[in-house]
Parts: sequence; structure tokens; C-alpha cells
Amino acid sequence: MDALPLSPRTDVMMTVILSRYCQQRADILLTFLSASVTGAKESVDTASPQRRKERDTLQKINLRTIKGKMA
Repeated sequence: MDALPLSPRTDVMMTVILSRYCQQRADILLTFLSASVTGAKESVDTASPQRRKERDTLQKINLRTIKGKMA
């Protein structure tokens, strides 16, 4: 059984939706990797208590961003 042909408009709409979905997933992955790399760099350094507090705050913000984009 052959697939039904799609109208050009439907085809374009599906392409746009898929493109946006992939872009969102790429943004989430990039945010996660960026936070991971930042955390790894800072854990090597002997960070001051103030710097650790800033890092923890940034990680919480990054996690909220990731959770918000996945919702």
C-alpha cells in the first residue's frame, strides 16, 4: 500500500515543525553540555566559597532552563 501524497503546504508545515523540534533539542543539549563543561572546569580549580555559590546558582538556573524547554 502506497502512502498518500501530501500537499506542498502540508509538507512545508511538517518540515517547519520537525525543524523547530530538532532546534529545541539541540538547544537543550547545548545548554546541558555547556553547564557540564563549566562545572568540570571549576571543579578543577580551587574555588572560593563565593565562586562556589555563584556556580551553584548558575547550575540551578541551567536546570530550570532545561526543564522549561522540555515541558
